Amino acid sequence: MRKMTSALRAVSLSVLLMTCPHVGTGALAAQDGISRTDAAVMAAARADDLDTLKQLAETGLDLASVEHAGINLATIAAMRGSPDTLAFLAAQGVDLDLKDARGYTPVMRALEQARIDNALKLQELGASLDGITEDGYSVRVLAEVAGLEDFGPEPPPPSLQLSPDAADTILLKATEFGDFDSVRFALDHGASVSARAANGWTPLMIAALGGHADIVRHLVTAGAAGDGDGPLPTVNGKIDAVVAALVGGARRDENSVDELLCAISDTKNLARDMPRYRMVASRLGYSETFLEKHFPSDDLPPLEIDLPYPQTGDPAAWRILQKHLQEKGVYKGTADGILGDQTLIALQTYFQPLLERLVQRSATAAARAQAARASDGTSPYGEVGPGTMGGKLYGHKFGSTPTSRYFAEGIDSAGRAAGDKVIVTYEGEIDGRQRRLQLSQQPDGSGFYQYFHTYIAGGFFSAHVRGNSLTLSFYGERPRIQHEVRLNLSAGSRIEVQPLAGASLSPSRPPPCLPLDSPPVILDSSSNSAHLDASDDTPAEPRSRLLRIDEDAPATPEPAASSPIQDASEAWER
Repeated sequence: MRKMTSALRAVSLSVLLMTCPHVGTGALAAQDGISRTDAAVMAAARADDLDTLKQLAETGLDLASVEHAGINLATIAAMRGSPDTLAFLAAQGVDLDLKDARGYTPVMRALEQARIDNALKLQELGASLDGITEDGYSVRVLAEVAGLEDFGPEPPPPSLQLSPDAADTILLKATEFGDFDSVRFALDHGASVSARAANGWTPLMIAALGGHADIVRHLVTAGAAGDGDGPLPTVNGKIDAVVAALVGGARRDENSVDELLCAISDTKNLARDMPRYRMVASRLGYSETFLEKHFPSDDLPPLEIDLPYPQTGDPAAWRILQKHLQEKGVYKGTADGILGDQTLIALQTYFQPLLERLVQRSATAAARAQAARASDGTSPYGEVGPGTMGGKLYGHKFGSTPTSRYFAEGIDSAGRAAGDKVIVTYEGEIDGRQRRLQLSQQPDGSGFYQYFHTYIAGGFFSAHVRGNSLTLSFYGERPRIQHEVRLNLSAGSRIEVQPLAGASLSPSRPPPCLPLDSPPVILDSSSNSAHLDASDDTPAEPRSRLLRIDEDAPATPEPAASSPIQDASEAWER
């Protein structure tokens, strides 16, 4: 049969409406301005006259558009019609989820009228069972009233509003009793990770004292340890979470403290206070193995230089250096005693991995020096003297006997770059003589400037980064010789060693907590270009770093005898 024309369709619809037995006198159409057509269609739905609805649809009437005051044909059929009528209306595109003026959907109206058959059919047709009516009913509640069990989603639990003080109290009690679920509940309801008990203890201190490692990890992740480079929150400037963990762990197995310390150090820089922690652990009776594991006595050891430092630069001396560099796999030329490009590149390849340790240890020493009281004559750290940038040098104190020393200028008391200029220095015995290595970093007209130098083979070897170039130089004094090679940094090379103000320079984790898979150092000199990989692809925070290398993180020398351990012990006894 050919399709019905528009004119014929209109005539057929008019005839059908005139003969429709449900329209009556038109009283329905007169109500609220509803059209005669809509009134007739809605009357057919109310009478569950499926045949008339089908005939109206065949004339081209859009049943999905029939709606008045939030009530459509699905709503009417849900209350008065049959499952078959609902299925037909759904096929015609009628909205099964339309809400009326009181927030009821068709499935809700079906349940209100105890039409369980229609409610189940609507569910089969994909109608939503979610939502709450204006008078507070859900599908599940309406279904239970209608005698239909387990129909619709479980209602959400009533919201619990806690005052900040109440949430803090729950958090403090939960950390004391090791109730992890209650800790999460309290934090989810507004508790502060910085809350304080009556004695000043924080949730992190209480959890650490009790040995609740899962809670400690959760609190640290939530920010309870504070700024990663700042000090841990303390009680009277003495007891913090690490001390609490040590005090609590003294009554338990030493191994139980490992997880606590690693959890805290995951986001917290503990390097500055390692001497104090070692002294606390020692007085609490921890074994020497534990002390060396977490708080090594020699955490700022001499820089690991195993290269000869000849006093002169004659061919014999350079030949010795070249042979050592060959053994280390960084010098590819012939050991002929002649200073050239490959020799300087090999020296740079050797020294570059040591620069991160130089920065870290010097920054740590400077931070400890500033944290030490000026009157503390027993501390190995302090003010060294005036710096070259107008500031002060801090680090290892100078003694009468030559020792290994790290010191720096431009580092604050938290081991961070105080500004955009930093100079770090190491002095120690190398090849039987006191030697110095120094690295300076600061901006200049090219954007950034880095200069490293050391005295070797009777002259100064230097590596100078400026812009996108790396210049290696040697200026000999005995004998007077000079050589220089310039390398263009290849596209994509990263030299992210700029000391951003506030960026952390000192190491943050004790050796047992360090990841085992540090990325390798890369210096490619075969194509006359250097690749200096300086940082992670996605650093969590700005950090002034040189190359990432495999190394043990520092710990510290033995501190002064004066310590807050009595306070911590008394707290534990309480």
